[in-house]
Amino acid sequence: MYQFPVSACGSTVQVSGGNVTYQNTMSAAITVSSGPEGSITRDSVYKLFFQCTYSGSQDVQVEAEVYTVAPPLPVVEQGPFDLELVIATDPSYGSYYVDADYPVTKTLRDPVAVEVHIMNRTDPNLVLTLGDCWVTPGPSASSIANWGSALPRCPYTGDNYLTSLVTVDSTSGLAYPSHYKRFVFEMFAFVDPVAQQALAEKIFIYCVAAACYPSATDPCTQSCPARRSGRAADKLAQIASSKNVLLHSGPVMMEADQVTTSRLEQEAPVITGYLVLGAAAAMLMVVLVLSVVAVRRLKWQNVNLKF
Repeated sequence: MYQFPVSACGSTVQVSGGNVTYQNTMSAAITVSSGPEGSITRDSVYKLFFQCTYSGSQDVQVEAEVYTVAPPLPVVEQGPFDLELVIATDPSYGSYYVDADYPVTKTLRDPVAVEVHIMNRTDPNLVLTLGDCWVTPGPSASSIANWGSALPRCPYTGDNYLTSLVTVDSTSGLAYPSHYKRFVFEMFAFVDPVAQQALAEKIFIYCVAAACYPSATDPCTQSCPARRSGRAADKLAQIASSKNVLLHSGPVMMEADQVTTSRLEQEAPVITGYLVLGAAAAMLMVVLVLSVVAVRRLKWQNVNLKF
């Protein structure tokens, strides 16, 4: 069977009344035999005229199979990468404190809602990983006095009020939930180690964070170490030995009357203790005096009986 496209081999096209007609003529070649005295043929001339007419407005169903193409490999390029640590006004994370709101004032045991997120990125495959977080009584991340109660991944078990990690998923209303980490801890104040009184210093929240791209060798998951150091210097070493970034919040301070109340609470047990001891000593003296008087009276009665 001889086949060729309708528009090939010299076919002509005619359009008439909304129809499209393709036409052509096929000719059979003759076989010629040549001899010493001339040439002959025994084939007759054969020509075939044909045409195909199609409706110019007819819908024809065409079946096609589409093969998917593998996604392109990610392009690695140097550029700025921003992470941010912010404090929400409440644990619903509906609004956040801005620069003009700091220092933020809290009362003792007030919830402090912290959020760390990746900024200005739309890659849904990126995952934010959060390392150690800690609180210091001043703007220095390496302060000797620090408290690890704000550790969302591995909470400090020595704190009676453990930090709670807030789940961020598709129900959180965020375009890229994997770009966020949230946790809540209850407000506290540092205590003077000598006077055992609450200090009025502003506290600062620090976190070590990084952006991770999951792969077969790095699933971007974290586990708690068997032994964790509380020294800020050890926590800062995470940054020097990896691609982590140190983030910090603005200052958060406790209300002034809360500091006074805390000091009174520290002094009240001492005063009460002295009062209790004084009352006990007085009662003991009264019992001793009464005992001595009773013994003397008994001896005096015995003497009178002898006479």
